[in-house]
Amino acid sequence: MAVGIGVLAHRTIVDRSPHISVGYVLRELDIAVDEFRGTRSAPPDPARSPGYLTGDDVPDRLRKLLSGRLADTTVTWYDTESRQGPWTWAARRVDGEVLATNLHMGAEQRSIEALDRHIRYAALATLAVVVPLTLLATEPILRRVAGTACRIKHGDQDARPLSRRHDEIDEKSSPVGR
Repeated sequence: MAVGIGVLAHRTIVDRSPHISVGYVLRELDIAVDEFRGTRSAPPDPARSPGYLTGDDVPDRLRKLLSGRLADTTVTWYDTESRQGPWTWAARRVDGEVLATNLHMGAEQRSIEALDRHIRYAALATLAVVVPLTLLATEPILRRVAGTACRIKHGDQDARPLSRRHDEIDEKSSPVGR
């Protein structure tokens, strides 16, 4: 059960992660457009590089996604092929120039890996507790049924499992003595 819940949690987070990152990278693209056009309310910091890429710095994949589309069209791309880990990209043509922003998803990927590790630990801990408890709970019943079967084997046709219980387990074990 722990593994099943873990798999569902993993799938949900993995499926949701790119959608959330797209929202962040689109917000960054809107800020970059304002910065590129010089309409940003806060003046750009000359000490830092702009928060966007243009020209040859824009990946070919984004340019290809934008080709043949309307000027205000925004495209996104979840790049899993980079050696530095996954990136989420957004691009738009602004004043004839392709403008792109990106967001590194390495922290998100490490978070998912940590979740997977914790799911494995929880599954192992659950098994480490449930299996011994199940064995402890069923051992007396199995001993009683096995004892009755041995008595029947040795000729005691009147042997019946001795039970102090009146539940489903008693009901299932009672045919052994019939």
